Amino acid sequence: MKLYKQYSDNELRQVALIILTQHLGHANALRFLSLNQASDVDYMNIRHELFEELSAKEIYNNAAEFWQKRNNMPS
Repeated sequence: MKLYKQYSDNELRQVALIILTQHLGHANALRFLSLNQASDVDYMNIRHELFEELSAKEIYNNAAEFWQKRNNMPS
């Protein structure tokens, strides 16, 4: 049986969003999230709030840093 790291709610959201974005692209990941939410969350608005001050390069560098740290964590 494979054991997985236990994530906090915020970590889980971050990791899931990164994985969805990598496999589906930004537009389809956001579309998927909006299709699977019972609430009236506006993910496009959240995206603008989270990333409006960042360039694409900064977002990429932040994601790369996250994954590098993630891959260097002991299991």
